[in-house]
Amino acid sequence: MNLKSIEKIVLPLDGSDLAATAMPWAGLISSNTHASIDLVSAVSADDEPTNLSTLANRLEKSKSKLQSQSPHVSAFAEEGNPPAVIAAHVQRTNADLIVMASHGYSGAIERLLGSVSFWLLRLTTTPVMIVKPQSGPPVVQKILYPLGGGISEVEGLELAAGLARDLSTPLSLVHITESSYSAPEKVERYMQALAEQNIEAEVHVEQGEPKERITQIVNDQPGTLVVLESATSTGIDLTKTGSFAEHLFIHTTMPTIVLSKVI
Repeated sequence: MNLKSIEKIVLPLDGSDLAATAMPWAGLISSNTHASIDLVSAVSADDEPTNLSTLANRLEKSKSKLQSQSPHVSAFAEEGNPPAVIAAHVQRTNADLIVMASHGYSGAIERLLGSVSFWLLRLTTTPVMIVKPQSGPPVVQKILYPLGGGISEVEGLELAAGLARDLSTPLSLVHITESSYSAPEKVERYMQALAEQNIEAEVHVEQGEPKERITQIVNDQPGTLVVLESATSTGIDLTKTGSFAEHLFIHTTMPTIVLSKVI
């Protein structure tokens, strides 16, 4: 097992208070992983020309705030469609993680996440960390990784384990099944591989409805960071009503990292 290291974080900002709520989370990850942070803002050509310079000035102020947690912070303000500009920057810089704030509304997934987050999840396979506004500083006390059997499950586990290592937090593997209490044989292999990497890990196996039960587990354990793996023929499908990711976004306040993979 090759644990994933976070070396480059992209933090999209648009000047709003909502977007700024993701800054402490990016700072937390960066301070523990020593990752650099790229602040990225974009305005479409239809906007006023002065908006670009205004965003650039705001980015510099945000850069100054983050430099206390991460000495390697850069700012980029560009003109263009925001999701496309951000996705291109992520690809160009080989970023390892995108950190963004969620509106936290219920209803359609695009309204729930915000249009930029929604489209980034479809335009890139880079893991996206979705956070909600919270009072107080960000705290991660546990990494939770649901075992879903997706094609990139091992890759997701490597990311979750790498974060557990860098954040010095335990890792919890959760397997909820509607048919049987028994854990699949792969869980034993995963636990052995984690032990070889000196990762503190536990396994939680039970029978039940996965979406509801995992959501309950997350809500019962404040300070939980969820790493969620999903792969479809078009990347992650968050547009589907009732999807696991949508359920978590609506019913929990904990941050979630979504790992998607185009096949």
